Amino acid sequence: MSLLRLDLDAPKPDPAPAPQTRPHSDKVAFVTQRTQAALASGEAPEWLFLLQDGPGLVSFRHEQKNILLLFTSPSAAMDYMRAVPAGSSLGQFAFKNLPALARDWDSFGVTHFALNKCPRCPEGLVGAAKVLLSEEHFRAIWASDRASRELHGRILIDAFQQHIERKERQEAKAALEHIRDHINCGIPHLHQMIGLTAIMLNDDATKANAEQRLKEFGPAFSAPLEFTPEVLATATLGLLMNFGMGPNAAAAG
Repeated sequence: MSLLRLDLDAPKPDPAPAPQTRPHSDKVAFVTQRTQAALASGEAPEWLFLLQDGPGLVSFRHEQKNILLLFTSPSAAMDYMRAVPAGSSLGQFAFKNLPALARDWDSFGVTHFALNKCPRCPEGLVGAAKVLLSEEHFRAIWASDRASRELHGRILIDAFQQHIERKERQEAKAALEHIRDHINCGIPHLHQMIGLTAIMLNDDATKANAEQRLKEFGPAFSAPLEFTPEVLATATLGLLMNFGMGPNAAAAG
């Protein structure tokens, strides 16, 4: 397999929303605890995803590094393709096959990898390619990345709830869109909540975009959005549960 070396320039990052969020007691402790818990439980991503352009894989160069793009969800990979754009198709492989594939990538000059690279931010989580040769080492990076995203998602959900309480609906929508664009776009309930907030704002364009994104998650989410108590309850609970904030979640952070 050939490796395409593409210089991909990410768009400038969106301005972050500036609500006053409820402070989480110790961010480092939260991420550490969540990471250690995932590693102790043996959790690992079942599948990994990458971007393809014809027969080659999409990478980018930075400071003499040839960095392969890797993603832990198809939604994140598809979002990257939409935003940059980069690649023409999505590749998928089982996590258990990662070490064997990494040995092949080394022969094509891959020196590093970027995990779940945000297409809207210049920064990203980059590791040496040798990490991919060990399932254990890769799981440590994956678990830390997931924990960090959970923490920042919680902070923004707190901000969203405060804005809703104060009827600051535009700011509430911005907090959710920041989660979508920078943290985790692979949660259907997030797109539902963005759409419901757009309905409150009479924002037809944002509602239509949310409905289009929801179609990526299959028939269960393909119906037009309506603001009903049932849909609101489903979206709210689903969003909270995805960030460990549901009614039965242990208190943390």
